[in-house]
Amino acid sequence: STDCLVMAWDIYTKSKVFICRGHSSTVTCICADDLKIVSGSADKSWIIWNKTDGTLVRRVNGHARGVQCIRCGPSWAASASYGTVFCWDITRERETDNVTGV
Repeated sequence: STDCLVMAWDIYTKSKVFICRGHSSTVTCICADDLKIVSGSADKSWIIWNKTDGTLVRRVNGHARGVQCIRCGPSWAASASYGTVFCWDITRERETDNVTGV
């Protein structure tokens, strides 16, 4: 969203469950699993949010440009930005690999 927010909605009641605030620019991509929501932004960061209450768990900076795509699994996330893909070990809170020129 261009308002820098990530919003979670209940699809059955069509009501807003919570709002995540933490990005300083447009939110460009989102991924979710059973425990977390991960959002990428034009602010060059991605954020892990608690899926239950929307609290910020961890912010990861490192891209030279805005994050275009994010994917996540139980213990990993992969983020892409203008030809560079970073692979992150969420459990150990560190980058595991990166590929440039993709």
